Amino acid sequence: MKTLKDIFGIYNKFKPAIIIGVCTLLLFLSTLWSPLIYVLYVFTFLFYLTCNFGEFLCFTMYFEMFSGILPYFLISVCIGFVINIGRYIYDLVKKRVKFYLIPFVITIAIIVIFSAIHYNVDNIGIEQGILFISLFIGVYLAFVYRKEINFKKCFEYLSIGIIASIFVSLLFYAIPSCKSLVDSREGLTVMSLKNYIFTTDMINNRLKLLTYHTNHLAMICMFMITYVIYALLNFKNKNKFQYIYFAAIFVVSSVLGFLTLSKAFIVMFLILMLYSLICFVIRFKKKSIYFIVPILILCVILGVIFKNKIVETLKRFSLYGGSFLDDLTSGRTTIWKKYFESIGSSFAKLAFGHGLFNQNIVPIGSHNIFIELLYRLGIVGVIAFIALIVFYYLASDRKIHFTYRNCLLLMVFLIFGLEEMILSERFIFFLILAIMMLVKEEEDSTETIEANNIENDKNITEENEKINANENVNLLKQKLLNRIEL
Repeated sequence: MKTLKDIFGIYNKFKPAIIIGVCTLLLFLSTLWSPLIYVLYVFTFLFYLTCNFGEFLCFTMYFEMFSGILPYFLISVCIGFVINIGRYIYDLVKKRVKFYLIPFVITIAIIVIFSAIHYNVDNIGIEQGILFISLFIGVYLAFVYRKEINFKKCFEYLSIGIIASIFVSLLFYAIPSCKSLVDSREGLTVMSLKNYIFTTDMINNRLKLLTYHTNHLAMICMFMITYVIYALLNFKNKNKFQYIYFAAIFVVSSVLGFLTLSKAFIVMFLILMLYSLICFVIRFKKKSIYFIVPILILCVILGVIFKNKIVETLKRFSLYGGSFLDDLTSGRTTIWKKYFESIGSSFAKLAFGHGLFNQNIVPIGSHNIFIELLYRLGIVGVIAFIALIVFYYLASDRKIHFTYRNCLLLMVFLIFGLEEMILSERFIFFLILAIMMLVKEEEDSTETIEANNIENDKNITEENEKINANENVNLLKQKLLNRIEL
């Protein structure tokens, strides 16, 4: 009979498969029978108790692709943060982790001061406040437990989530009973089945799968493509299977991105490809041709196959019929003007913002992370946030300097942030990973150490064999001499 320790050992061995399998099944079934969502909450709480911060990030990246199944994603993020805060306090008492005074003080000061600022008690947004508090706490916890973070695993889990989201989406179409239940039910998913997978916002048939919005899927795909470029630039000891995996993820993410008909995706795709080609030349020099040619071939093939989708997306640049900036931003300049008017309405609002818990001026938000930060924190708060990141970098133990490769994900995040409000619970983890790329040693350091250890062991073995061979030769010589003397 197996003991509890044996059962827990089996669970640890198959933990990723068990968690992903059970959660995906419960997510799917909860769309058919809503009470199952509470079973999913309990299971989420229990399995997060067994995860470290790095694993929490990995599983959250997987669930990014199911963020449209509300309200599970937001609640699961809150559950994970609460458990990891408790774990940090426990580790701090046991002296297992360091206490970083200046980053901690700045983090708490930002949360306390800017949570207290509000100008209208009837206009409080609880979700927005929790979101920003989660961001600041998440960055601090990620820095404390940065050695547990594995960028490679995080994006591998995201890639599995992409495939699972496609499969579950097709499952909805394949099962007639799912169609009727989802169409008729009001609750977690109030949209029709078609709108559950495709959105009719502005243009019909913009793919979104099980994410919250088409633009969210476009950003996830772009982050995945960015990771592929980052991996090719940084990871060493890549084998043929990894190259096949990177090529497959690049193709799948690009296809999904084109099907979203997102203007931002098209623009960012072109910028990223140009930047990556330059990086490959700088990094690999003459050998860069082995990376550049396959990427260009894949881009040409994708461009030919999805020519109509690309043309349809380009037509959206003239959808509003206004100024170039209006067409480029899909009318977001009108929203930005309202935010700037509110920010500049008084010196206090310009200096200290509107506070973390203030409602959005418009329901859909500012659609710009820079404006959103200025609106929430003001100039003083933005400076404090930048100082916080600088202190993280200075307090880190990384030996590798800031490079054009490490800032790749942060660059994509910030460019996307020019016209999307991606400081949401669905994307703060990408920002956390982007910041950690600046303060954590590159992912291949562990792999390189292991490879060096194997090489050293091999060299030691070869030397021992040579020594043994020489000893054998000497023994034979001695025996021959002895016989000659006899």
